[in-house]
Amino acid sequence: MYKIRIVCNDSDLDEVEQIRKEAFHLKENAINTFKKHIENGKMIAFSLETEDEKIGGCYLGEYNNTLYVYYLFLKESYQRSGKGIGRRFLLEIFNHKKAIELILKHNYEYSSLHPTCTKLTEMYKEIGYQEQTKGYYVKRI
Repeated sequence: MYKIRIVCNDSDLDEVEQIRKEAFHLKENAINTFKKHIENGKMIAFSLETEDEKIGGCYLGEYNNTLYVYYLFLKESYQRSGKGIGRRFLLEIFNHKKAIELILKHNYEYSSLHPTCTKLTEMYKEIGYQEQTKGYYVKRI
């Protein structure tokens, strides 16, 4: 059983950013940039948790009047498990659309993203994203 939470404090955001750093094999994190955008109401962060630990996260913001998925990530041990954890995580986030709109102070009809690899592109297509221009995908939410 997984739980989704909006990340509201610095220590939780630090933990989510550490997962992103490890998931993407980054040497440095961008936590200060994300904190600034979250504090200014330009971005929102979600965590995905089990009963014992945070296992993933998602950063959303606005881009071209759409709810843009900047990052969606899981700990490596949960990636490619065949359980569709990332897919379900993103779809569940959209169930929180009203809360997202309140925080970001904008109503959204669409979500958009730029997939980082072919495997992810296929997952996004399966849940309704359609390519608008080369590498830019949009979905009605």
